[in-house]
Amino acid sequence: MIPLSILSTTQGLQKAVLTIEDKKGFLDESLSDKLIMLAEENGEVARAFLENDKQQLIEENIDCIFLHIAILNRLGADLQEEFYKKFCKWE
Repeated sequence: MIPLSILSTTQGLQKAVLTIEDKKGFLDESLSDKLIMLAEENGEVARAFLENDKQQLIEENIDCIFLHIAILNRLGADLQEEFYKKFCKWE
């Protein structure tokens, strides 16, 4: 099991997702595979919202975050750096 402390940084999150994908054999999935999975997960987010199921809504959003991080990993992006650049644009 990945220690909770690793998940306290964006670099740790990216590494943890990479580790889980490797362990589960998901590293061979393409960027387009991940984007299709993300679209499916967004549908599940909508369903949880419509059903007013708060816990399911949280879980489905976490699944989306996991997929977003997996996509960023495939693109070779640094989550912290890219989030910071976007955050600065929002300010």
